[in-house]
Amino acid sequence: MTKTNENVFVLKDQDDNYIGVNSIGYYPETKKVIYSYSKTLVNGFYSYSDFSDAQIQLDKLNSANTRFKLPKTFHIKEVDMKEIALVESKIGIIKTCPFVHEEIDFDDNQKWIWVIKNQDGNFAHANSVKMWDKKTALYITYKDFSQECRGYVNQDSAKKAMSKLYSKIKKIGLSESFTMEYVNMDELIKDDISTDNMIIVEKLVA
Repeated sequence: MTKTNENVFVLKDQDDNYIGVNSIGYYPETKKVIYSYSKTLVNGFYSYSDFSDAQIQLDKLNSANTRFKLPKTFHIKEVDMKEIALVESKIGIIKTCPFVHEEIDFDDNQKWIWVIKNQDGNFAHANSVKMWDKKTALYITYKDFSQECRGYVNQDSAKKAMSKLYSKIKKIGLSESFTMEYVNMDELIKDDISTDNMIIVEKLVA
């Protein structure tokens, strides 16, 4: 949020509030959804220099919005960082906490999890890359979700797992891209898993 000489892309809701990928949070112990937003662009609500990066975060937010059936709509907006910096200096944003948090009761007895998929739509997880021996690495993904796959209860855990996976992929010299999806476990699990569900890529490493 330090750039002041170029236009960037931000996420906003239907009331023109600034939001972030973590604006929707669910707390199972209280069965409440917390929706957070701000009238100004604050730390935690990021700006993106590339539209494609903003679109990835918007997709994640829309996924959570669909899950919790909130009466919200989200969009990407291009803004001038100079104007944002001017507004922030006038309202003294550093000395205030302009977040607004809405509490919404929610309990539909469904179990949803975050999963990681690669560019081919196959399931992966933090340990999808493992060493077979000192010179050979195995990269293992799955066409269908099965007991060998991993799901993550909260988004932060999924983000950390995906970051770990990217690090391993880079280390062995493969070129892969990953996304996170929020999915209903009842719809995710299939009774008829194909015999060729597992996809294994061998990579020689130095």
